[in-house]
Amino acid sequence: MPRRTKLASLLELHLLDSFHLERADQVIQLPTRKSESLLAYLALNPESHAREKLASLFWGDSTDLSARTSLRTALAVLRKHLGDEAIIADRETLQINLACFSKIDALDFARALNLQNAQSRQAEIENLESAVALYRCDLLADFYDDWITAERERYRELYIGALLMLAQKMRTRSEYQRAIEYAARVLQIDPANERAHQHLMFCYQTTGKRSDALKQYEECKRMLAEELGVEPSRETQLLYESIRRAKDAPQSREAVLTNLPAPVTSFIGRERELSEVKRLFANTRLVTLTGAGGIGKTRLAKQIAFDSVNDFRDGAWFIEFVELNDAALVPHAVAKTMGVREASDESVEAVLIRALAPRHALMVFDSCEHLVDVCAQLCERLLSACPNLKILATSREVLGIQGETIWRVPPLKLPEGMTSADRANFLMQYDAVRLFVDRATFASSSFDLNDQNAPAVMQICQRLDGIPLALELAAARIKTMSVEQIADKLDDRFRLLTGGSRTAMPRYQTLRALIDWSHDLLSEDERILFRRLSVFWGGWTLEAAEQVCSEQALVNGNADTQYRLPSVLDLLTRLVDKSLVLMDEFKVSRAFVFWRRFASMRATN
Repeated sequence: MPRRTKLASLLELHLLDSFHLERADQVIQLPTRKSESLLAYLALNPESHAREKLASLFWGDSTDLSARTSLRTALAVLRKHLGDEAIIADRETLQINLACFSKIDALDFARALNLQNAQSRQAEIENLESAVALYRCDLLADFYDDWITAERERYRELYIGALLMLAQKMRTRSEYQRAIEYAARVLQIDPANERAHQHLMFCYQTTGKRSDALKQYEECKRMLAEELGVEPSRETQLLYESIRRAKDAPQSREAVLTNLPAPVTSFIGRERELSEVKRLFANTRLVTLTGAGGIGKTRLAKQIAFDSVNDFRDGAWFIEFVELNDAALVPHAVAKTMGVREASDESVEAVLIRALAPRHALMVFDSCEHLVDVCAQLCERLLSACPNLKILATSREVLGIQGETIWRVPPLKLPEGMTSADRANFLMQYDAVRLFVDRATFASSSFDLNDQNAPAVMQICQRLDGIPLALELAAARIKTMSVEQIADKLDDRFRLLTGGSRTAMPRYQTLRALIDWSHDLLSEDERILFRRLSVFWGGWTLEAAEQVCSEQALVNGNADTQYRLPSVLDLLTRLVDKSLVLMDEFKVSRAFVFWRRFASMRATN
């Protein structure tokens, strides 16, 4: 391997727009267009290439001997101007040495589009924005070699795809003006791009520019006819009709007024929950999905909103509070999502109420537990002033306001034991097993539930209590472990279950972080009771909790101290409200197994 060149000698190569090569701010002019084209090809395809293939590609109209001679001449030119180390070659093959380049803009563009290394949703957006900033113009816009045409089209499609993805992400974040800007850039280079027209129609309508939305449809219709000789698709026509308030109900996600993020994984089970919550909405206007962390509240809420969106004339809207830490910003987040412009002479709440009063819409308030007081107040005021508005909230703690219907999200259905000779098929009727198998297959396409590994899968699902996030974290381990190994290591689940999505919030990436988040939201008295309850295995009566937990010796360094809790009943009620303790027919309280283990670990730390 050639040694790495010194930093001062690194080259920069720009291929997006005209060919440009420099070192240390000094432009390098290659003597022929053919040598520029060869360098560009090697840079865009940095793997090893057979000399014979390159000679044929660039000098195919010459004899084999003449073509190989021309290739040697071109390589000599490149080495003279770039340095001997810039090209790695032997008698049969050659390739570019990327270590000699500090920048190749086309490769940097493609690398920025690779979101696999993104650490958060914000990082995904930053990668996309970095990519589109690099794309100054089409690849080698003034070159006409045959091989460049296909490459140029590929990079243009990548660029358009990045702009459309940014437009969609800005829609999801309710940043409609930025979505408009990205969609408009698509139409500058592809005037007949129907998806970009859809984005513009949606964003204009949402920001109150109804006439602009209708004009955009006419422009879309005209460009499709001129460029492609076709009519707008059914979903674009339905979006147009929904903007005009026609009776035809939109049938696709692109054709409805919603910022709901598209699901990237399948929704498993929950048929009863879906049916019951939809039934509740027939008689109430506020439903709060509550339950322990990782139980699947957000995923269930999204599915309910997706299924119900056509029931609301003004759409369904997803307002996410998971990354919001300032309670004062809650009304601003709602206004931003709903496309409501704030006024300098009115409170945000007043502007919201005036704008939302005539709307027939569903709003999803997601992850309210750390902002529960202000979320509760805002829900109460909006529902009181906006008669056609309905709210679906998700929170580990109930909102506690009048008119609230509480639905505690249960774990996924679990198998109780093997009762069939065909064990694999028997287990697949249970939602917890179906979820584990589905996510395990994502992690490793070779995974398959069979009669041999079925007992281990059943053990995993049972010991993780059917908690969706815990099952997904366990399934991610399939890449490096067998299901039998995963089951064996569940005694140390806090070390085992750490493989969450890189783009998820940190508290959803590991089981320990998930539980830390809930524990940190407790008051000191609640934490003490939670730790003391860890002495019970499985369940307890109220009387037992009051007798055991009201006063207990605690270790503080080397000294024993006594701490008497206030009313155990009141504290226990608050733990139930915050989904850290479950009530069984109002007689016995029990915590999920991993919550109990965590409380015990906290008590001994």
